[in-house]
Amino acid sequence: MMSRTITKSMGCALLLSVLLPQAAQAQFLDGFNHFQKGEFCEAREAWLDDEPDGDSSSAFGIAETYSRGLCVQEDQVKASRWYLTAALRGFSRGRAEIGIRYAYGKGVEPNAYKSYVWLSIARLTAAKWETDFRENLTVNINLMRQALTAAELAKANKAITQYRQTYRMPREFEIL
Repeated sequence: MMSRTITKSMGCALLLSVLLPQAAQAQFLDGFNHFQKGEFCEAREAWLDDEPDGDSSSAFGIAETYSRGLCVQEDQVKASRWYLTAALRGFSRGRAEIGIRYAYGKGVEPNAYKSYVWLSIARLTAAKWETDFRENLTVNINLMRQALTAAELAKANKAITQYRQTYRMPREFEIL
């Protein structure tokens, strides 16, 4: 069991080293390591240092501090803005989080249409090895589909198709 955990951890570390630029990786991982130790202010500082370079993971980390009130006063609107930043920069977990926030109205006005689209795009862009994450997204997508009218579902499917063709979110999704 231990060797499987070590192998999995090493695989994740190797994948991160390939996918993230070295500087962004160092800052995000520095922040992540601080976060894991409960050093939330240090984590936030590391992520804030990296965020101007456009790192989606750092934007997600900053969002987590606002969402949970770690080293900053809890502010769900600010958290949603940072999750949106991560989502627009391509972070699938940021996309999922903003989709869930639209489902429940956490830091944003509830919007089943936007929730469905964000969750669907998150699933499209999630890594194939993230099986549990993808399965959870599928469950949430199906729940949100039930909340849509036929017209809203058609509009949502059009937005998803547009994303598949251009890899850009429709303009209406670029703001909260």
